[in-house]
Amino acid sequence: MSNDRTDSADPHRPTPPTPWAHSHAEAEFREIVRTLEPCQVLTLARIRELCWADHWPAGDFDASLKNALAAGEIKQLGDDLYEIAPAAQRDP
Repeated sequence: MSNDRTDSADPHRPTPPTPWAHSHAEAEFREIVRTLEPCQVLTLARIRELCWADHWPAGDFDASLKNALAAGEIKQLGDDLYEIAPAAQRDP
């Protein structure tokens, strides 16, 4: 039987986290962060547009935006501008 582990791998070692979200809320949070990454700075309206926030359940976008701000993944620059946090402050 073949698997990706070698015989010397520790079966009790936790597996590394996957790059995929583990909940709907986390997926929405990550979508906002991914949307900002290439542009670095966007208006709230543009983030909503690029994330297709009009198709999200009511309140989810605002909650995810607040979570991303609280986690330090993004920063609010003014009333309507948001930027991606510097790479040094973000998880790899």
